[in-house]
Amino acid sequence: MIVSPDDDFTILVFDMGTGYFKVGCGGDDAPLQFRTMLAKKEDETLVGEAAEAATKGASRYTRSYPIQRLIPEKWEEMMHVWSHAFYNVARKAPDECVVVITEAPLVPRETREYIGQCMLRSFQVAAVNFIHQETAALFSTGMTTGIVVDSGYSVTRSVAVVEGALLSHTYKFVELGGQDVSAWIHERLPEVDDEVDLVKRTACYIPEDMEQERKDGKGVTMELQRGEVHVPLECRIEAPNILFDPKACENIVCLMEKCEYESIQSMVADTLLKAAPESQKSLAANVVLVGGNSKFHNYGARLNLEVNKELNERHSIVSSVKVKAAAEREYQVRAMFTGGFLSTAMDATMGSIAPTGLKGKLAALEEIESLRGDKAGIEEHYQGQLQELKKTMVGDVQRLQDEVKRHFAQQKAENSRLQQQITTLKGEKTSLQQQILGLQRRVQEIEEQAGQSKDVKGGQSYATIPSDCSHFGFVCFLKCRWAPIEDAGEK
Repeated sequence: MIVSPDDDFTILVFDMGTGYFKVGCGGDDAPLQFRTMLAKKEDETLVGEAAEAATKGASRYTRSYPIQRLIPEKWEEMMHVWSHAFYNVARKAPDECVVVITEAPLVPRETREYIGQCMLRSFQVAAVNFIHQETAALFSTGMTTGIVVDSGYSVTRSVAVVEGALLSHTYKFVELGGQDVSAWIHERLPEVDDEVDLVKRTACYIPEDMEQERKDGKGVTMELQRGEVHVPLECRIEAPNILFDPKACENIVCLMEKCEYESIQSMVADTLLKAAPESQKSLAANVVLVGGNSKFHNYGARLNLEVNKELNERHSIVSSVKVKAAAEREYQVRAMFTGGFLSTAMDATMGSIAPTGLKGKLAALEEIESLRGDKAGIEEHYQGQLQELKKTMVGDVQRLQDEVKRHFAQQKAENSRLQQQITTLKGEKTSLQQQILGLQRRVQEIEEQAGQSKDVKGGQSYATIPSDCSHFGFVCFLKCRWAPIEDAGEK
């Protein structure tokens, strides 16, 4: 079974932002929203505006933000947030709803799967679908190709979409957003305290020419709950300007680590230039602004000016961009809140998302669990084989190492033995050399004696022994010639 457009289901859209959680029904002009915040005290948990009110001033409640950088991180707390969205904000029974969840690019697959399991198992919704926020925002302008720049509560990001397909390699983001603008104001104007967001939305703006505005601009006086507060020009223009010039954060203690972040105009230029050259002109002609920060006065004009300047400095083939900022751009990224787009998206995609009845959902879940079990069994099998192979290889390596050690030990012993033989032979050689020297001296003495005998005997002569004769030759000579010498001596 599949979800049919004729089925009597309410289509709910959840946009899970770091600062605000937005909930919309198909056909609504704009979504409802609440703070993505929890307040805890013992066994009591508050969500949204109740949590915000309970944690003001001295309070025993502790604040918690379950979504960080657009990604849910505290699942137990997210169950409270989703329950609040279903029952208190949308006032709908989950099992009568088809839920469409907008998500940021590059969200981990495990996160998406867990959200789907929570929706189908815990809340038993009819079906669940996911769509990128940037893609939805672009579709709301009637275009399928363009660059979406989203500057929200905690992050500012840009990404290119071509023919409805999000190009993930063009995705750029910095952790710089509305909360940092509020922190800048609070640092300079601590007396506004909990009303800092009101000051930001009401008094702040972004001039096209900062230098000229610093000379001509003025501060403003606002009526707050604590009375009148004067908001100086510095807070009005310098605070939101950190989006275009993050280096300005270096003067604010709580934002000093963000002074090296990339500016929004540099991000947009990077996104554009990372796309294929043949798509760049189409992308540059349709830059869509979304997110709460884009509602600052002159935000679009300033971004258009800064991006064109950045492209000219980089000598890009694209000389200019066209920035589009609609009046309701804060909700453009939630484009599926409009009934026509929702119906089209659901008709085109919901057939492959999830079955309707509970039996169908359970069957699909059982099949998923079965596949996961098979996957786990295969992984365990191959893991065991891998361990056995590892043990075998370790044993072989150990045996080789032992053989090499034995070989080296034997070679070392053989070398030592040969060295001893060489030393012995050297000693014998030295001894023989000494003996030869002694024999040579003896030969000289014999030759001298023979010469003297010749002179005495006068006629009988004896052959002389060569000085280089060998030991053996010398002995033979003595045997042949010694007797006549002795006879001559006796005579």
